[in-house]
This record gives sequence, structure tokens and C-alpha cells, in this order.
Amino acid sequence: MTQRRPIQVAVIGGGCAAMTAAFELTKPEHEGRFAVTVYQLGWRLGGKGASGRGPSGRIEEHGLHIWLGFYENAFALMRATYAEAARDPETCPIATWRDAFFPDPHVGVADRSGGGEWGAWLALFPPAPGLPGDPIGPNSPFTLTHYIARTVALLRALLFSARTREKVAPPEPSGGVDGLVERASRLLSAGALTAAAGLSEALAVLTGALRALPIFPEALFVRLVENLATAVRGELGLLVDLDPNLRRKWDVIDLVLAFLVGVARFRLMSDPRGLSAIDHLDCREFLRL
Repeated sequence: MTQRRPIQVAVIGGGCAAMTAAFELTKPEHEGRFAVTVYQLGWRLGGKGASGRGPSGRIEEHGLHIWLGFYENAFALMRATYAEAARDPETCPIATWRDAFFPDPHVGVADRSGGGEWGAWLALFPPAPGLPGDPIGPNSPFTLTHYIARTVALLRALLFSARTREKVAPPEPSGGVDGLVERASRLLSAGALTAAAGLSEALAVLTGALRALPIFPEALFVRLVENLATAVRGELGLLVDLDPNLRRKWDVIDLVLAFLVGVARFRLMSDPRGLSAIDHLDCREFLRL
């Protein structure tokens, strides 16, 4: 029996995608089917994310490296890589992936005002349960419904931190689908979204509607999202020039609202293709529609 010759694979460049492909092709389960050669200028791998230690132990890198917590696939890959490497912690200072990464819930960026002054925009993202890259369980968070629910939670936090006149926290939704439908219909018919309490209740109803889909009427869901976006923009849109901190929050709030309206109008929650249904659209075009 002749031994099968491995398939020769050339990987051009040492960036993240290239190294991911090389790692997958050389997994033990392939039993040496592929012979992978990586062609890279210089010795430092990683592409735009490359880093290393130069003279006097100084870090040499292409930029500040921050891996946000939603990079689940990337963290899963790094954890598998470190596990396969099985470094000895007695001799290697970076033996495990926990040595290579440390959590930081604080994020800060700099922003220039209309007058040319620089200011800091600081945000706190409380840690979520579990670790990045944990195996996906039966209740996968990578569904469109889950993403939208997280988006609404972000909107609630931003909107009520931006409001300085009324400190009204949105109540948690209660009751069944019929109760949610009744509350949504009342909010839309009575024009209650123009008041702070109405916005508060609308966010709670929207959260409950997401949990109740597809039972909750989709047409009513679309109307609720569109009217909520109009009400929030009418209330906060004229105030953003008066407060730089509010303007920064408004940038995110407005983007979130545009995304929610687009998801509702295109019926993406009930479309089996999900976000693939709008692949023909440029992201800017989608946000404008």
C-alpha cells in the first residue's frame, strides 16, 4: 500500500486569517493530509495585529491591541492554539491564553469637538457571564433575535443615561403576548411616546415583543420600532449641540435606532435568511432606508 502524498498548500502572508487557515489545515484530525508552508516577510507573524519584543524588551507593534469581548471565534481559536502548544508555565511567561489576555471593562476613545478641543469618551461595559470563546451551548447567542435583544438593552442603557430631566427606568415587561399587544397598541394610538413614561414603557414592550416573536404581530412590531425611533429623535435630537457628552451618546443611539428600524422594515426577524437577505445592500444604504 503506497502512502498518500500530502497536498501542498501555500499560505501567503502571516495575518490573522492566514494563520487561522494554516492552523485549521494542520489539525491532527486531518492526519497530515496537507503540507502547509507560510510565506511571510520577516519573522513577526500576525499582520496588522503583529507584536513582539525588541531591544531592551520594548514592545514593537503596529497599534494598540484591544480584543473586544464579542470576538468569540477568535478567542476560541486562541484558546485551542495555546492548549495545543501546552507550554510549560515554569519556563514560559506566556504559557496560557489567560497569560496573553487580561480583561478590562473600561473603554476610552478621544473625540474632537466642533471647536477643535479634544475630549475623552469613557465607557464601561460590565463583564458578561462566562469567558470569551466558551463552547456554544444549546441556547446560542449568535442568532439575530439575540443580537437585537442585546441591541435594545444597549439602547435602554444609553437612552436613560442620556436623559437628565427625568430619571425614569423602564419597567420589565410582564404578562403574555395579548398584554404586550394591548400595551403596544395603546402606546401607538394615544401618542404616549411623546412623554418620558411612554418611552420607558415602549422600551419595555419592545423587549417583551422580542422574546415573544414570532407570536407577537410583526406589523405591530414594525410600527412600534418606527414610532419609538421618531419619538427619541424628536426629544434628544435638538439637545445634542448643548452637551458634548450627550452628543457622543446620541451618535450611538441614532445608529442603534437606524439599525432597529432597518431590521423591522425588512422583516429580518422572520426571514429564514436572516441578515443574508440584505447582502445586496451597502450598509450605508441600509441605514438610510
